[in-house]
Formats: sequence, C-alpha cells, structure tokens
Amino acid sequence: MDVISSARYAIVILSPGFFRDSHAMATLERLIGRQMEFAGRRGEPFILPLWHDVDERDVFESWPQMTDIFGLKTSIGVPAIVQQFRNKIILASPICTGACKV
Repeated sequence: MDVISSARYAIVILSPGFFRDSHAMATLERLIGRQMEFAGRRGEPFILPLWHDVDERDVFESWPQMTDIFGLKTSIGVPAIVQQFRNKIILASPICTGACKV
C-alpha cells in the first residue's frame, strides 16, 4: 500500500535538514502532487506543514510550491499547533457548512 496515495492528511516538519535531504525533498514533491489532486477534489488541506527553525523566506526559497500552503511554526507549542490544525481540518471539511464547532 502506498501511504501517500491513501493518506487524508500529511503533517510535514520543514527544517534546514529537511531541505538538504534529497529523499525528503522527493517525498515532498509527491505530497505536493497529492495536495493538488486532493484539494482540487475536496477543497480540504492535505499538507499540514510545521516550520522548525525556518522562516517563510527559507521555505519559499527552498520550495516555492509551498507559497499557498498554510503552515505553523513549531515555536508556538504543541497545544496551539493541535488547535490550529484541528480548526483548519474541521472548517475546511465539506461536511461543515459554517455551523461547525471548533
């Protein structure tokens, strides 16, 4: 079974080491392809990136395709990350018609 093609979401931790790793970058390329397919069909996010020790400039210089993808810095802490991703997933769900609680 191909994990990427069967996943509903992909949490990716983007770091300086990530961008230097060719295997990680190849996987990110596959994930972005899946994001295009998934988001186009369902209107939901697929890639949920975390930025660890990088900023917007680092991310966009290394991978410009990430410009339109919502991301969070790990420095905000785990509880805030969980809440933000939960909100992003629930509010983007096709089942949620504006009356969803988060």
